[in-house]
Amino acid sequence: MVVRTDTPLDLEICGDNGYNFNNKEEYYLKGVNNGWCVKNKTALFVRSSLRSSVFNMLDLRLNTCVNSTAPGSVVCASHEE
Repeated sequence: MVVRTDTPLDLEICGDNGYNFNNKEEYYLKGVNNGWCVKNKTALFVRSSLRSSVFNMLDLRLNTCVNSTAPGSVVCASHEE
């Protein structure tokens, strides 16, 4: 029997400390600091073993933002943002 537990992860802009990057000039030049990082990095735990019934994995899903006119719906950022 497979039991699946989904845990949504909050994201934030990486900023200055999002990655352990030795070359800070390249970090900013390539815009890595503007990328998305997981806010609570302790929530990232992946493990498995052929002899164990426990299997953890990271399932990353990216969806295209779609504007809607429905009340309370998502409003996508412009391409400039």
